[in-house]
Parts: sequence; structure tokens; C-alpha cells
Amino acid sequence: ALPDVAGLDLDLDTGAGRPALIQTGRHDTIIAPERGAAAADRLREGGWQVRLESYPMAHSQTIEMMIDARNWLAGI
Repeated sequence: ALPDVAGLDLDLDTGAGRPALIQTGRHDTIIAPERGAAAADRLREGGWQVRLESYPMAHSQTIEMMIDARNWLAGI
């Protein structure tokens, strides 16, 4: 998720064309999956090449996430 702080303006256009990976937990009560989706949308508006992945978990990490992240990193 991107920070949501009054007065903080993020210049997301500086990353145009760069890759970004966002991984969310569909049952996360700490960082709602909608915040991850909103972050992906904002980055895409700035020209980023975003991959958004969602997993059946809460606020955690899984082996599947780590494997997906490793494969994503290997492809950039």
C-alpha cells in the first residue's frame, strides 16, 4: 500500500516503465487488499508496469508468495 498522509504528495511518474510487484492477502485485516489494488492503480497511472497478486491469507507471507516474488524478480 502507498502511504496515506495529508500533505504528502508522491511523484509516481518518475518510475514510468519500471516494474513493480504488489502482493496482497485477501483476508488481511491490517492492510486491506483494496489498498494494494489502489496502490497498483496509482502506479499504473504513473506508467509503472505493475503485477498485482492476491493470496488466500491474512497479513503474512507464504512460500507461494516468495516463489512468485523470486520468479518475478528473475524475469525483470
